[in-house]
Amino acid sequence: MGEPARPHVYVPFARNSDGAQNIIVETTADPETIRKAIASVNAAARVYQVQTLDSWVDRSYWQVRFEVDVLGAFAVLALLLAAVGLYGMISYHVTLRRREIGIRMAVGARAADVFRLILRQGLSTTLIGVCIGLALSAVLARFMTKLLYGVSPADPLTYASVAAVWLTVAAAACYLPARRAACVDPTECLRDE
Repeated sequence: MGEPARPHVYVPFARNSDGAQNIIVETTADPETIRKAIASVNAAARVYQVQTLDSWVDRSYWQVRFEVDVLGAFAVLALLLAAVGLYGMISYHVTLRRREIGIRMAVGARAADVFRLILRQGLSTTLIGVCIGLALSAVLARFMTKLLYGVSPADPLTYASVAAVWLTVAAAACYLPARRAACVDPTECLRDE
């Protein structure tokens, strides 16, 4: 599996037999049943590696699965680091703008308006990053074709779902700083100055 097809030549078993043969049997029985059936025909026959086709396929794809698992782990780590970084950036930004937010609320801004303002700023930063990431991944996806099976490197559903996940994580990371900004007491902010 995963290798290019090689030419084969089939010759009669009786004409060219070195004693070692591979036999493929289509059955619903377990591998031990096959071993017993061969032993009942010829007790001297040595039978090695009786396995299901699924186990042979699994064994042939172990390296690809390992590479995909490692890439998946790095992707989750990148997602977590991006969420923590965005949370820290927006929190710091809210702390620096505490006086401005207090003045906005003192002159009539509602808490929901401040919440949307901070959330919009965090999501706009993320949206720019997602657009750049989608463009770069469209260019670099051709190097990942050997890891993909049944999916095109330019699969629009995959790109859309990844963008949706990033935007959802960004919204979650911006939620607490935006909520903290919406709860600012204008009188305290102006009194501190």
